[in-house]
Amino acid sequence: MDFEEHDFTNFEEFNKMMDEMLYPPNFIKIFPTMDSFREWVSVGEREDIETILKLYEQHELYEHCVVIKEELNKK
Repeated sequence: MDFEEHDFTNFEEFNKMMDEMLYPPNFIKIFPTMDSFREWVSVGEREDIETILKLYEQHELYEHCVVIKEELNKK
């Protein structure tokens, strides 16, 4: 994602950029390893992790769903 293309003074443009960044198939790219993704998931509260699981299932990110479920089972 090229941030130079975005006008951060425009609220709608900023929201669009944030949506793109947080879109699960894009968001997972910020984690260099599955362990770093696991660490991020592990700090969440149970309710948040359940929400993340549903979202990642919708996007068919099943490898990540396994990690999310494992962390959910620890809560």
